[in-house]
Amino acid sequence: MPTPADPAAFARSQRLAFDGHNLHIGSSSVVHAVDWLPWIDEHKLPAPACRQGFAGHGAQGELRPTRHPVSCRRCRRLRGLDGPTSIQRELTLW
Repeated sequence: MPTPADPAAFARSQRLAFDGHNLHIGSSSVVHAVDWLPWIDEHKLPAPACRQGFAGHGAQGELRPTRHPVSCRRCRRLRGLDGPTSIQRELTLW
């Protein structure tokens, strides 16, 4: 994975990794929706839509893409996924 030393290549690799995905922060099992935040020279990097904090830019694996459904309550509310039974239908334990 390119490092942040080459902003264009790093932003491109992050776009490829996270487009169409949700994300985990670190080893957490909570799944966040992805939002794209401005970074350097108009490049954007993925971040939790709820703005949950994390350290770094993602270069060390702080953010991990996933196809699992969003489980973060704030992300769900921000994305309009807060129906009374929608999370029960989408989330599975195994």
